[in-house]
Amino acid sequence: MKTDLCPNGTFFSVMAQGESMAAVFAAMASNAQSPAAFRLAGGCSGMTDAERARVLPYFVEALQGFSGLAISGATASGDGKPMVTNVPSALVAAGNPCIAMGTVPRTADMSLPESGSVCVSGYGDTIDLGQHGVAVIQRNASEVLDWDGDLTAYLDFLEGLQDDADWTVGVVVFNGGGVTKKEITQALDRGLPLIVVRGSGRAADEFATQWFGGEGSFDEELLQFAVENKLVAFADFSDAATLRQAFQEFNLL
Repeated sequence: MKTDLCPNGTFFSVMAQGESMAAVFAAMASNAQSPAAFRLAGGCSGMTDAERARVLPYFVEALQGFSGLAISGATASGDGKPMVTNVPSALVAAGNPCIAMGTVPRTADMSLPESGSVCVSGYGDTIDLGQHGVAVIQRNASEVLDWDGDLTAYLDFLEGLQDDADWTVGVVVFNGGGVTKKEITQALDRGLPLIVVRGSGRAADEFATQWFGGEGSFDEELLQFAVENKLVAFADFSDAATLRQAFQEFNLL
């Protein structure tokens, strides 16, 4: 069950692109029992309903006992189906003593549907209220962003935890498309560790294929940098134990 760090439920902030994350998010992170944080990058496009139904149980099984900070894209799907963005709140709901947070770019005019949450996209995606805090990032009050609009904000936040507070941090890649490829590239550019879930589809599988000698669109020099600095570990979507092992390899669990 979620322990509310905000007296009224889930802390909600709207910030302009280029701003630093509100100080309250660092304060929330300080409530984590363990100085470890990860961001989930990716999505569930192209997956069957049966595959999507496995996503949350996979992460909950793998990360049992996680007591750090879990960050995602903050939204619940407009079609009501489970999404990788729901992993932080699923970890909290499963009884893990972690802090759940999210960042999401505003890609459409926001609205208040009857569900009571905030709709932030043209697809009907709403804020996942199972998290402790959410930041919506916009260009300004009149202009929206694309789906990569929150990358700099959350990567800066992770890098700050690593460099300024001596936290262990990482980015977990699950499925994903063009935006996820940018996340992979920008995370490695910053020297942030990656855990890539093979078998989840699209960008994650393309990266894994190229890493092991196949074809792909990622920069080869960047991959070599990642090899030399031991920045990448792999897990298999078919076996939750491999994800747990990867988290332990990077001291995230």
